[in-house]
Amino acid sequence: MLALFAVCTILLHCTRFGQHVYAIGGNREAARFTGIPIARIEMLVYVICSLLAGTAGMIHASQLYSAEPASGIMFELQAIAAAVVGGTSFTGGRGTMYGTLIGAVIIGILDKGLNQAGVHFSFQYIVKGLVILTAVYIDSRQRK
Repeated sequence: MLALFAVCTILLHCTRFGQHVYAIGGNREAARFTGIPIARIEMLVYVICSLLAGTAGMIHASQLYSAEPASGIMFELQAIAAAVVGGTSFTGGRGTMYGTLIGAVIIGILDKGLNQAGVHFSFQYIVKGLVILTAVYIDSRQRK
């Protein structure tokens, strides 16, 4: 994970490709007017996302010692929560890899803490949803 984190951090923060990704996320029309090849950059982002999702799936299957199709249900909520809690903006153009890592640690601690406290799993989703809503509210207040 740390190796992938380092590669993605360098790719996103130290390359022209990363600058283009931020530009497209911040203002798509402005990025188009500056000459950024939007279709190609978006295709590369989707390819990278697919490769990382496949890698995560292989790691998860190796932890379960089987490939259960339904075992990853609601993982997307955890990923979104980690990104938003880490400071990534829903409106795009803002966010860091380090912030997302910190958000993932916070969500992981929240998950483990709620499990150890014996909180029912359906209430855990409500708590995570409230955490996401709070992070989005704080983000919207900061943007104003």
